[in-house]
Amino acid sequence: MLLSNRRDGLIHFCLAGMEVAWFTPILLFALYWYHWDWLPAAAFGSLFGVLLIWMLVLELLNRLAVDSPVYELSVLALILLTSLLIVRFLLYWDTPVGDFLWLGNTVYALFNFYEGVQLEWVLILANLFLWQRAISATRRILTFFRVGLNFRLGILLLIAGASLLTYFSAQSLSPLIWIYFGLGLTAVALTRVRDKAIVSQSVGRALPPRRLAQLFLGVGLTVGIAAWLSPFYTPDTIKALLRWFNPLGTVLEHVFWWVAELVFKPLEPLLLWLMEILRHIDWGGVMEIVSGEGETPFEPLPIQPWPGMAMVWTVMRHIAIGLAIMLILGFLLLCLKKMDRSQLVEDAEEESDETITLGGGMLNRGVQWLRDLSNLVRRYGLSRQLLTAVSVQNIYANLCRIATRRGYPRHPAWPPDDYLPTLKKAFGPEAEKALSRITLAYMRVHYGDKLIGVAELTQLQKDYHLARLMKPERNKGGET
Repeated sequence: MLLSNRRDGLIHFCLAGMEVAWFTPILLFALYWYHWDWLPAAAFGSLFGVLLIWMLVLELLNRLAVDSPVYELSVLALILLTSLLIVRFLLYWDTPVGDFLWLGNTVYALFNFYEGVQLEWVLILANLFLWQRAISATRRILTFFRVGLNFRLGILLLIAGASLLTYFSAQSLSPLIWIYFGLGLTAVALTRVRDKAIVSQSVGRALPPRRLAQLFLGVGLTVGIAAWLSPFYTPDTIKALLRWFNPLGTVLEHVFWWVAELVFKPLEPLLLWLMEILRHIDWGGVMEIVSGEGETPFEPLPIQPWPGMAMVWTVMRHIAIGLAIMLILGFLLLCLKKMDRSQLVEDAEEESDETITLGGGMLNRGVQWLRDLSNLVRRYGLSRQLLTAVSVQNIYANLCRIATRRGYPRHPAWPPDDYLPTLKKAFGPEAEKALSRITLAYMRVHYGDKLIGVAELTQLQKDYHLARLMKPERNKGGET
């Protein structure tokens, strides 16, 4: 975590700050009901420092290789001890050192539910949350997608907590917002660099100070400019800005009416002819024909409302609202699921060190894909074999992407048969036969013009789904 290499330590540091930033308004909102005045900046600094200390304690325990169950018992003892100490020094700070009356008062407050939830509960739950986040950091997966998802989720939690606290207490939480965005953008950028380093097999190298300074400068300028412009983003400022465009609106209005007149002027004779026809129609006779002889046209019929109709409409309205909420939640879950799948495919797409290409890498990949497709069309024509060949290429490409994410990338100069031993390490010995069949079929399609039958393609698809579920071999560093 924090004591690992420079890049991963900074990522864990930023993630811890992000979590404290969105948790601080929630805690301050809970303390508001107990008339506890705590400045947001002081609360953030205190919680952030405590979380970093808990993370360092857990990391030191891991480095000491404490066995189970001593490790679990030690962590539980630390959680209990720190919770009591927090209550002691925050609520009973003026109590003499040798006086343990505060301990009895704390136990009484925790179990006395007749007077409501006591402040001791809030402090202990806050400490438990910090310990839970510190424990979670020990097994956190540092990928670009995971960190980006945490960044977006933290924004929603920060907005919700800050809105509640600002509405009730009118405290300004702008510094927390800019701190969160600064730490979040730094973490996202560092995980992107880390993913590229995994692909280029340089994940263990320290991040150069020059690159680190460039990253901090870019994040600082982005957040600083946004913070500088934020005071101008008010309704009065927006209205004043729109007034500058009044002359343009006047010009556009005249242009609109000129275009409308140009379009409808040729239709003026037709419109006048229709109006003349409508003027000569006997509308009284038409109404008599429609309504019937001797009846008053459009006479409303008395309708007696059903007594239970109001209740039926209420139930239908609640059902409609519930269905709308379910549809919205289902749509969000579907978007998240699709985003997860697309990111798993795109994370390891590039196989080189991170460079500034201005879209050139995507263009080169598109040209290469078109070149490969044209070669397949030239060899197989527009036939069923073309679809089979494309399917085989996609199966092999997906295997290479999964292997790259697991730390076994394919060098551009390696042919498929040379890459096969590395590919077997990425999926384990149980998938050896399946990987051999897929590699051989890919070489037949990519380098030759040998046909792949329907039964063989079905077997290759089964091999692909089998290989995806296999676990990689344990590498030298002990990672999987």
